[in-house]
Amino acid sequence: MISLNSKMIGFDRQLKKEWLDLVIEMLHDGETRDKITEALNKYIGNDLKGKDAIRKTRLVINRMWFNPNSQLEFLRRSALELFNEARTENATSIIHWGMCIACYPYFRDIARICGRLINLQGYFKRFQVRQRTMEIWGERPVVRRTVNHVIQTIMYWDLIEQKDASGKYVISKFIEIKNPKLISWLIKAYLASRESKTASIDDLRNDPVLFPFSIDINIDSLLLNKEIELFNQGLKSEILILRTIDHTDDGIT
Repeated sequence: MISLNSKMIGFDRQLKKEWLDLVIEMLHDGETRDKITEALNKYIGNDLKGKDAIRKTRLVINRMWFNPNSQLEFLRRSALELFNEARTENATSIIHWGMCIACYPYFRDIARICGRLINLQGYFKRFQVRQRTMEIWGERPVVRRTVNHVIQTIMYWDLIEQKDASGKYVISKFIEIKNPKLISWLIKAYLASRESKTASIDDLRNDPVLFPFSIDINIDSLLLNKEIELFNQGLKSEILILRTIDHTDDGIT
């Protein structure tokens, strides 16, 4: 059994939306990793000082888009295919959110805690999120510090805002996703974020990890998706399963 104090955090930097938009846009345009790294270093350098800070921030982004991970490859590929539609609808934060919860269990858990608190009381405070995160990830200084990085990242994406001087955070932008392709992609990212790679329809509808988004789940559309399998468990429970698709021959360069 893995100790709480040995679980890898991974997401230990604040990420601005424009940095992530740049990476997706350049990948979509077929740019090489070296060119993307060069551009990203300059872009991040406008906000951060010091080579080490820039490098560590870039590493968090690289794990989502470049590190070998066959379970994420299909998400990367389909995200790039949807980039123009997401950009047109001013909804690239959907892609960033999906990649973060699929790649980083730490981000996923904090997002779920934030969403659950908002559902319960209409807001959350940092100390509430920090306390609940340490129950899952251990009472470590790195957890105490990096919880703030995740919260600040979500603020950078304009999905939450600080309501007043009391330190309450609320949803600032609730995104209703109507594009069936974006809905399907976010569902795949959600399934990829779960250890079992499965979820019931009720899980999907009620899980607070997707708290900034509203999605209309169309069963017929999901049945047409080759990477999602649906079967009935009992009389009323419908289960979604993420299929394993082999894209080893055509990964991102």
